Amino acid sequence: CDARDRESTKETLITLVEHAMTQRMSARAG
Repeated sequence: CDARDRESTKETLITLVEHAMTQRMSARAG
């Protein structure tokens, strides 16, 4: 039923995870 909503939610989660990983890596480097 809410296939589109699930897709958008998945994309949002992936974006959040990628952002968190980037912050961790930058924090380590700094």
